[in-house]
Amino acid sequence: MNLDDRLAAAREQHRSRSWPVPAAGTVDSGAGAGGRPVQGPARRRVLVAVLVAAATIVAVVLAARAPRDGDTVVGPVATGTTAPSPGDGTAGSGSATTSGSSSTRTPVRLDGLVVDEPEPAVPAAPAGWQLMDWAEFRFAVPEGWIVPASRSCWQPNAGGPTATGAVLLRSSPADDGPSCSPEQALPDSVLTIEGEHAEAVSGEAAMVGDWPAQRLRLPTCSTCATDVFQLGSYRLTIKGSEADAVLATFTRSGRDRALRSGPMSDTTGWRPLVLDGVSVLVPPAWAVVDLTETSEEQSVPGGGIQFSGRSNRGSCSGSLFEPPAGETVRAVRGVTMPVVPCPQSMVRVLTPADGVWLRPKDATTDLGDRATERSVVVEGTTISLLAPATSVTVPVIDLAIERGGTTTLLSIGVGADAATARAILHSLTLAAR
Repeated sequence: MNLDDRLAAAREQHRSRSWPVPAAGTVDSGAGAGGRPVQGPARRRVLVAVLVAAATIVAVVLAARAPRDGDTVVGPVATGTTAPSPGDGTAGSGSATTSGSSSTRTPVRLDGLVVDEPEPAVPAAPAGWQLMDWAEFRFAVPEGWIVPASRSCWQPNAGGPTATGAVLLRSSPADDGPSCSPEQALPDSVLTIEGEHAEAVSGEAAMVGDWPAQRLRLPTCSTCATDVFQLGSYRLTIKGSEADAVLATFTRSGRDRALRSGPMSDTTGWRPLVLDGVSVLVPPAWAVVDLTETSEEQSVPGGGIQFSGRSNRGSCSGSLFEPPAGETVRAVRGVTMPVVPCPQSMVRVLTPADGVWLRPKDATTDLGDRATERSVVVEGTTISLLAPATSVTVPVIDLAIERGGTTTLLSIGVGADAATARAILHSLTLAAR
């Protein structure tokens, strides 16, 4: 029975009641002799009957407007945040739409993936400094510093005006990155972060920002004007006049922050991005691109095929979600097949940026063999949190969602404020199979 039918039934029930008859000497207006209102049991019975009828109608309206069981979101919603409405949930329907869902959604909690600890405070950074994210760290460096693709690719003018500092990143001691020539001398200020180092066996306890660390004295560099620290499995070296100020900005990565409890952006008016029954909400101001619709195949003179269109995220600019100037694309669905070629940049972009990329897993989009940090299984669906990447495509939360023999990858970019990424993560919904 729809809402109109329920209201009609309530009104008919109201009219068919046995209404009390006013006592002798009263008038229909409710006034007695001399114009005074009628008092006594008769008047009270009339009022009680009217209140009961009104309550019946209100109950019918509220019941008709109650949420349906299928409209369930994944994970908790922060206080003061409107619960997001799921998308259409149909397999392969990737267009962003504001329509609600009539399909059943599987209720899932993210307790096994998120961390039940509050997001720590962000260390203050000098005005004008650049915020960067890599691996497990977030830090800031002066405006004139750049991140070359490797030590040999350092070029003072690679980032525009002459750079005043360099940030060198190596996923392991054997990671030399691309080779460039001629190799030029590094500037006076250099920060190097290198992964896969064994835990330091000796050293002086220290703090690098809010990270516990060990200050090392390397025998091969007893007179170097370089500070060396061990942060877990990472080795950090730094030199230059601004070394102490840079070290003070080190904190947990944006990925780590978004996986903790904290504020969430209000998702009212957000629209769903859907692929193979996996859906997340994105802000309405974000432009949405389906990469499968942008790739074009063209014949070239003399034979052969040339592909053009948008490239997969992070394959050219080095940034997964920071859009080029003049663009607002931050929500992406699908992949470009085959991969559209593009020139490689010799400067990495580590600027934290919000965004979403939802795509099927295949050889061109799985971002390498990534270890699983932790996972949850809900009604046959496995949701795995992948270990943080040390490639240029950071900072992101990467989820692998396996259901019915199909794996969907979901990458959520984390900007300077983790509130947007956290809201997107907790808006995740799965269509019932």
